[in-house]
Amino acid sequence: MTYTFFLIDACLFVLPFFLAIDRKHFQVEIIRSAVVPALIQAIFFSEIAVFFVQSKVWSISPAYTLGFGYRSLPLEVYLLVFALGFTGISAYNYLNLRFPDNTFQKYSLAVSNLMIGFFIAIGYAGHRFWFPMVTVAAVIILLLIVEYVSRLRFMYRFYRVFFIMLAPSFFVFGILANYQVLTYNAKETLGFKLVNAPVETAFYLMGILLLGVYLLENFKNREKKNGTSSL
Repeated sequence: MTYTFFLIDACLFVLPFFLAIDRKHFQVEIIRSAVVPALIQAIFFSEIAVFFVQSKVWSISPAYTLGFGYRSLPLEVYLLVFALGFTGISAYNYLNLRFPDNTFQKYSLAVSNLMIGFFIAIGYAGHRFWFPMVTVAAVIILLLIVEYVSRLRFMYRFYRVFFIMLAPSFFVFGILANYQVLTYNAKETLGFKLVNAPVETAFYLMGILLLGVYLLENFKNREKKNGTSSL
């Protein structure tokens, strides 16, 4: 029982390596280049997780953890946040190689503007609740930076991998919620659920992936300028 959370994390880590089945498009760089961006985003979003636990938005059952932790968070939560970013960024790299067409990028700004408007509305509706307020604030800030500060254009490809990652992510969060490994304070959510996990989980996932992909694209852009890019 104490290994439950850790084994769920391990399943996420395994997923990127299944990409190796497609030998035609798989490159080791797909996975290798995901490590640093995933680690950096994990530091930021683990801090948000610490806040959620300390504010009693999240509760984690110690019966399902190994007993190692730091700042109110068990090791498994740090691994989960890193694994979500690592898996998502690896999938992003693979999809870019497998389906390089970027025709729909021209529509991405309009989609991002709609998303910003949607998240502002969610933030207004949920301003009394920590889970939606914190997650949508993080995503809005990231969207504004990516679309209106950064010159890198990759949001179509980001939205593609985000919607693909919703399925495995909610499968994982659904298991955690169903077995009460991770429980949520209903008083701090909007009250809507997907696979027994609050809908705000999707916003949290979006922030994790967006920061990770943004960092990846920045690193790739610097490598291109230095003539060392391998993806």
